[in-house]
Amino acid sequence: MPRYTIRISNPDIAYEASDIVLPDGDRARELAVRLVADLFSSGPQAFEAGWSSCSIHVVAEDGEAVFVASAAEAALIERDLVRSASASLADN
Repeated sequence: MPRYTIRISNPDIAYEASDIVLPDGDRARELAVRLVADLFSSGPQAFEAGWSSCSIHVVAEDGEAVFVASAAEAALIERDLVRSASASLADN
């Protein structure tokens, strides 16, 4: 299975998780979006002053950029994922 690196950064600091083994780029993107949501909801001090200037990058082991977004874009994607999951639960 492919390996991915997730990097969340602003001009002052970066968080990075590497060698994450996932079946495909879509799963890597979902993981990155959820990681960003969890990170910002826990209120890390480093991003407190400017989380909106953060960027999210998911890169495959071959160097291909799988996903690049701002924190605001990632928040909207997370919102859509939660809505979709809630809708499918409601249908069952």
